[in-house]
Amino acid sequence: MANKTSATERGWGMLFPQFVDASLVTVYNKAVDGRSTLSFINEGRWKDVVNQLSEGDYVLIQFGHNDEKTDASLHTDPATSYKSNLKKFIREAREKGANPVLLTPIVRRMFGSDGNINDEHTEYAEAMKQVAQESEVPLIDMNLYSRCYENIAGVVGSRALHEYFPGKEIDNTHLCEFGAYITARCIAEQIAQNKDIKIAINPNPAQKSGAYGSTLEYAQHAFNTAYPNETAAATIEEIDEQVRNLRSSARASLSKSTLPADATFAIVNPDFAEGFCWYNSVQATRPMGWNVDKSTSGQESITVKTENDMNYFTVWAASIKYIETSQTITGLADGVYEFSAQIKASRGNNDGSAFIYASSAGKTMSQKAQEPETWETLKVECNVKRGRLNIGVRSDNGWYARLANAKLTYKATSVTSGINEICENINNKDNIYDLCGRKVKKSTKGVYIINGKKMVSM
Repeated sequence: MANKTSATERGWGMLFPQFVDASLVTVYNKAVDGRSTLSFINEGRWKDVVNQLSEGDYVLIQFGHNDEKTDASLHTDPATSYKSNLKKFIREAREKGANPVLLTPIVRRMFGSDGNINDEHTEYAEAMKQVAQESEVPLIDMNLYSRCYENIAGVVGSRALHEYFPGKEIDNTHLCEFGAYITARCIAEQIAQNKDIKIAINPNPAQKSGAYGSTLEYAQHAFNTAYPNETAAATIEEIDEQVRNLRSSARASLSKSTLPADATFAIVNPDFAEGFCWYNSVQATRPMGWNVDKSTSGQESITVKTENDMNYFTVWAASIKYIETSQTITGLADGVYEFSAQIKASRGNNDGSAFIYASSAGKTMSQKAQEPETWETLKVECNVKRGRLNIGVRSDNGWYARLANAKLTYKATSVTSGINEICENINNKDNIYDLCGRKVKKSTKGVYIINGKKMVSM
C-alpha cells in the first residue's frame, strides 16, 4: 500500500490513482512501510492523517502484516489491541465527517504442504471483519481476493506479482509493479460494486500486459493455462475452490497412474529457484516450502547459491550437532515413493555425515553421500501411509551439504500388497497364525494370518 523507494517494489496505493476518476477524486497515500496499527499511532502518523481529513473524505485502512510481528513496538493482539486501534481509526475519522473503509491485509504468498496458499493472516482478517460489522463500516476482504488470485496463479505464476530475483530471493509480502496493479484494480472493482463506498472509479484505466481486463479475467486465464481441459467457474472464489480440488485430485490419483509416475509437482520449490523468503511464523528467512531444524547452540550456515545455472540450498553444521532442511507433503496417494536429489557434501568430523531422507508414519529411509566434493544423485524409497511424506537433507558434526533438484516419483501402489489390515497391536486378537500356518501366542512385528485375514503387526 505504501509509497516505495525501491526501484522494483510498489505498494498498491502507488497504482491506485489510475483506477479512480481523477476529475472527481484526489488520492493521498499516507501509508508507510513496516508500520502496524500500534506504531502508526505512536509515531504520530495517524494524527497527521486525522488533521488533514475533511467532511466527505474516504479513508482506506489496511493493517495486519506488521501487527502480527513479535517486535514489541509493532505487535498487537488480534482479539484486543488490534481491534481497539481499528476502532480508534474509525471513531476519529468519523468525528471529522470522513468515511472509513476497512481492507483486510493482502495474503502472504506462502504455499503449504498441500500445494496451496497457507494463509498467515486469518486471525487479523477475522478480527477486522468483526470490527467492520460491529462498527457498521464497509469492508473489502482483500485477504480473500488476494489469496484466491495468488493461489490460482500457483507457485510459478504468482512470482510475477512480487519482487523476484531468481535463485536469490523472493519477497512474498511486498509487490512489484505488476502485482500492485492487480491488487489496486481488484480494490477499485470492489469499491465500484459496493453501494456504501461512493468513490468515483475510472471506467477506462490504463491496461497492463498480462493483467487482462479484470481480476476475474486474470484468474480465468491463469486457470485455463494450468488446466486447458477444464472450464473455469464464474467467480474468483469458485475458481480457487476448483484449483484446490484439482491439486488434491492430482495427488490422490497417483495410484491410478502408469508407473513410475512423476510426482515432483507435489514438492514446493523443488529446484530452489526462489532463493530465500520471509517466514513470519518463525521470524526468519527460508527457501519457499522448506523448513529448517537444528540443534540449539553453536555455529551453522544456511544459504542458497547458484552453480552452473543450478540453484542449490546449503546447510552446514559448523559447530553444532546437526542441521537439516525438510519439506512435508500431504494429500498423497499411499504407496511407494522415490525421493531423489543431487547432493554435494563436504567432510567435517570423522563421525559426521550428510544424507537425504524420506519418512512417513514414523519410518525413515536415508542414504548418505558417498563422494565428498562431487555432485551425486542420491535416492531413497519410502512407503507413504495416510498420505503424508517428509523429505529432506541433513548434515551433522561439521559436515556441509548442498541440495539441488529434488524429485519425487510414485513407484508402486503399496509394499503391503494383499494386506487386509495394519494394526498397532494384534496380540489381543484370536487365532493368530504365522505365514507357515503355525499358531502363535505372542506376535512381534511382521505379517500374520488372523481369523483368515492377512494382517501386519506394527
